Amino acid sequence: MKKIIILSIILCGFYTAYSQDLIREIQKLTLANDSLQKQVIKPLHDSILNLNSSKEIEVSKLQKKIKDLEKEKDNLNKKIKDFDKDIASLNKNKIKIEKDSLQKRVELLTENAAKLNLEIQGKNLEIQKINKQIDEEKQIGEQKAKSEKEIGKNEALTDIVNSYKNKEFDDLIKISTKLSVQRDMQFIGNNVDVKVILSDLEKYFNAEELLANKIDTAQIKNALLKLNQIKQKSELTKQLKENVKYYKDFNDELKKTIEKLIKLDDLTETIGDAAVQKLKFKDIVLELSNYMYDYYDYSNYPYLSDIILKIIKHKKPNADEDLSDLLGKLQ
Repeated sequence: MKKIIILSIILCGFYTAYSQDLIREIQKLTLANDSLQKQVIKPLHDSILNLNSSKEIEVSKLQKKIKDLEKEKDNLNKKIKDFDKDIASLNKNKIKIEKDSLQKRVELLTENAAKLNLEIQGKNLEIQKINKQIDEEKQIGEQKAKSEKEIGKNEALTDIVNSYKNKEFDDLIKISTKLSVQRDMQFIGNNVDVKVILSDLEKYFNAEELLANKIDTAQIKNALLKLNQIKQKSELTKQLKENVKYYKDFNDELKKTIEKLIKLDDLTETIGDAAVQKLKFKDIVLELSNYMYDYYDYSNYPYLSDIILKIIKHKKPNADEDLSDLLGKLQ
């Protein structure tokens, strides 16, 4: 405003010619300025003041609200701390409750375990008693079985002893075998009388067994010695001694007979002629008959008898059949 007045005075000093116009213009400007001052600047200034005042109020409210919020925050923090204390206290109480509960369970389990241990001990005692009874009954049973077995063994032994004592030696030979004698020798124990009888029977069957095999001069000689040791009265033993004694003679004569048959093969050949086959087989039988006639008890020699049967089996279908393999079976 002052600038405008000063400007008007300066303008009046320099521009006198135009003073009136300028005054009017100044007046207009002054009016305009006043109008601007009243209508624009002042309302704007008032508005700014009002706005500042409003802002201050809002700031004040915000500051108050912030203080309230901070106070509320402090209250909340305090409550949180209180809650934390309560939670800690509650947790402590909960843990204590759970601990007490677990302790009670442990005590209950311990009590139950103690009861079970007592029951187990009782059961073990019962089992021990039962096992003891079983062992005692088992021992009684075993002893009884042993006694019965011993009684049975004694009865069987008595039967065996009587069966040998009350029979003739020749009868024992007829009803016994080498295996049965060896079996009974295991049962008679120290019965000397029966042991002697069994030993004599074994000697007899060992010697008899030689006649069913290819002749062995050394064994024949030993068998004769054993047979001479038999003290039992026996016709069969005497006959066996004779058979063993003359085994070599029967063997040698059969060997000579086969050699004659081999020579006959060299002299006569059937060549498939039935008539010649019949005549040749007749000569073969004649040679065998002469052997059997001169050695009438050849049947006492199973090994030699088997060879004679094989000769007939070979020569019956074919009188030219070679007998060299059978000759090789004789010593």
